[in-house]
Amino acid sequence: MGIGKNTFSTIGTGITNNIAIGNAAACAVTGRDSVVVGNQAGQTAGNYSTLIGYQAGRNTTGCYNTAVGYTSIGGTGDSRYNTAVGTLSLTNVSTGDHNTALGHFSARGITTGTHNTGVGSNSLYGLSGTNVKNTAIGLAGPLSCGDDVIPDPTSRVFIGA
Repeated sequence: MGIGKNTFSTIGTGITNNIAIGNAAACAVTGRDSVVVGNQAGQTAGNYSTLIGYQAGRNTTGCYNTAVGYTSIGGTGDSRYNTAVGTLSLTNVSTGDHNTALGHFSARGITTGTHNTGVGSNSLYGLSGTNVKNTAIGLAGPLSCGDDVIPDPTSRVFIGA
């Protein structure tokens, strides 16, 4: 079911059970059983995803993603099993899987990293690339310790303000 201009405008066969509401929402959806709400949200959404907000999950073809917020999970690619709640959270993820970002700008720089968890505004903000298994709770972090920058952190936990 689609409501809005250009909703489901280009879809192939076998694409079923999707719900889209918003201008150009799910306009070129590639999967099934997804819910997409928002202007230009989930335009190429994969299977079993929930994408809510302006351009949420706009260019991802990955499956099992949940994005709530302005351009959350906004990157291109086949990222899977990600959860992003907050404006611009996980906005650059392309092929990174199993990431969780809760908060404004949380995990914004992650592109291909996996199994990262950021809770709080700007948590894991500076983390980028293929970093794996990092957890940050609290505002900002985790890429500095005093005046020293921690290069490519892996399997680290950061807690702080």
